[in-house]
Amino acid sequence: MKKILNPDSVAIIGATDTEGKIGNILLKNISQNDTITIYPVNPKHEEVGGLKAYASVLDIEREVDLAVIAVPAKFVNGVVDDCAKKNIPIKNIVIISAGFSEESEEGAKREKELKVLAKEHEIRIVGPNCLGVINTSENFNASFAGGKIPAGGVGLVMQSGALTTALFDMAADGKFGFSLVTTLGNKAVVNENDLLDYYMQDEKTKIIALYLEDIANGKEFAKKLDEITKIKPVVILKAGVSEKAQIAIQSHTGAMAGDAAVTKEVIEAKGGVYCKNLQEFSGAISLLNSFSLPKNEKIVIVTNAGGPGVVATDIIESDSKLKMFEIPVEDQKRIETGLPSESSAKNPVDVLGDAMDDRYRQTLETLKSVPGIGAVLVIVTPQAQTPIEAIAQVIVGMNEEMSVPVIPVFIGGAAARCAEEYLAKRGLSNFRFAYSAIRALEKALEFVNAKQLDETEASVISATSEEKQEKDVIISKLKEEGRGVFYYDEATELGNKFELNILKATYLVHGASEYTGEYPVVLKLDSPTVLHKNAKDALYLYIKNEDELEEKRLGLKESFPGERMLVQPMIHAGFEVIIGIKENKSFGHVLMVGLGGIFTELFDTKLLWLLPISEEEISRKIKNSLLGKVLKKQKIDINLVALEAQRVAKLSMCNPEIKELDINPIMLYPKEHPMVVDIKILI
Repeated sequence: MKKILNPDSVAIIGATDTEGKIGNILLKNISQNDTITIYPVNPKHEEVGGLKAYASVLDIEREVDLAVIAVPAKFVNGVVDDCAKKNIPIKNIVIISAGFSEESEEGAKREKELKVLAKEHEIRIVGPNCLGVINTSENFNASFAGGKIPAGGVGLVMQSGALTTALFDMAADGKFGFSLVTTLGNKAVVNENDLLDYYMQDEKTKIIALYLEDIANGKEFAKKLDEITKIKPVVILKAGVSEKAQIAIQSHTGAMAGDAAVTKEVIEAKGGVYCKNLQEFSGAISLLNSFSLPKNEKIVIVTNAGGPGVVATDIIESDSKLKMFEIPVEDQKRIETGLPSESSAKNPVDVLGDAMDDRYRQTLETLKSVPGIGAVLVIVTPQAQTPIEAIAQVIVGMNEEMSVPVIPVFIGGAAARCAEEYLAKRGLSNFRFAYSAIRALEKALEFVNAKQLDETEASVISATSEEKQEKDVIISKLKEEGRGVFYYDEATELGNKFELNILKATYLVHGASEYTGEYPVVLKLDSPTVLHKNAKDALYLYIKNEDELEEKRLGLKESFPGERMLVQPMIHAGFEVIIGIKENKSFGHVLMVGLGGIFTELFDTKLLWLLPISEEEISRKIKNSLLGKVLKKQKIDINLVALEAQRVAKLSMCNPEIKELDINPIMLYPKEHPMVVDIKILI
């Protein structure tokens, strides 16, 4: 990637002197670095930008590190072919031109041909349909973004040129600056995985920030993310989280473990900072770029206005993963010595509206020696006498002295801008609203917690070599029959091998008399084509006797001729949980646990893990979740749920052909063994 992001020579195909044209903007931007040799390519002119112009890249005799193409889409593939046929082939290309798969079927065909060309000639291509690439430390701007790009420590990988320029505009007030910028466009050849290694090794890049609409190779991405987040933060804004209703959802697990949910889980599990919107994205970048990391979730607020302090407290206590720090009484007394009697030394600390910079300084000096604080939020509203710049100066100094971040929230317009200018010159950001600062702190804390978890040794659930070698005869049978769904007895047989306690069933072939157990019972259809029995009237509960069972059996037989049906005893009610597996097309197999039965999709209690996973991580996540709180209230042993989830995970790892597995519900009891009531397996 070095010759794309730091070339010595560049050919600009489509370079022109016509103002406003992309080829002209590219020429001007690249020309800002006078150490780069530029070759304008334009068959209509002998000279462009005061430089000799070439009719074709084939006419350039010298070696060229990078070609930047900005010509109509119909000519692009021909230019790429010329780059490959040049006396010294050009192996690195950035295609600005639009008109490919994003536009039409014809464009998609053109892009497919482009990929073939790239593969055949081993050419790295960024784009097509992209803004370009930038390396601020080398003063290299091969993009059509206008204005000066602020330099800094943020490395951007973006799948949207418009969002990239929006971030440039946000950064103009000094919130953050950029080291490397690559806009991927349609990702015909080069994708995010190709860039991550380069960004990780780049010393100027302190934070990596990605906006992605899709992920090229999920498993590779997850592996790289896991490696990079051990060294530097990675902030990710992932688009496409609202999924359209599927035509046919094959299982509850499939619905609950959709691509968006799995992507979020993978990003967070591998230490990435997952953002839902642009506000979260820019806020996380600002905080991680400007401040030290929070020590924990406990926050102290120092404010000169009661209202904003109360609002911030409400957000922290009722709408965040943060907590208000309880300032010890003896430390409150120390704080009070530097404040008027009307002030409050409790958290939030109110230094009053007439506070000068000395009150802020004395309060923060005292807090500096108080152990257990995770971060300090300093709220400043502009009163007539408020010394904005002096308070900003205090905040800068305390960020150097304190071991926790001191986050400024200067509220307002002109006053906030004054503070922002002062802070920006010293490498710090301002948040104009406490809400934004709190959300940014949450995101930074996610990175901190992920790092701490990563340092914990844990044994990953794994299958023995014997288990891996053993090919299940049931799966072989299904493949031979061309059947993709297990019958209940087959699923039971496989589940029992992994110590799952599955409710036994009796198949009815000739009549109800074949069932000799106790009543009441359940009658179910067992068909590969009917997975949701409730929706198809293929399930009858609380059948009291043999006559009623026979009546229901005949009704099912008439509705579903030739299909199998089974009887199970009604077991006493327990706490219902769903445990499932889904193979995600990008990331591989995912384990899911959540509330079961009718609550499966009513309440969002689902927990996801990318396999393989450790037993400790399964237990930890359940304990720290809403599901864990519910289990505790129901007096259900959380370790028991974790053990059942581990068994399902191992079953999946030993049988990778399984696409989906759905246990819904498994009945849990305070003093009895769990019982799987229904199980579906799809290959």
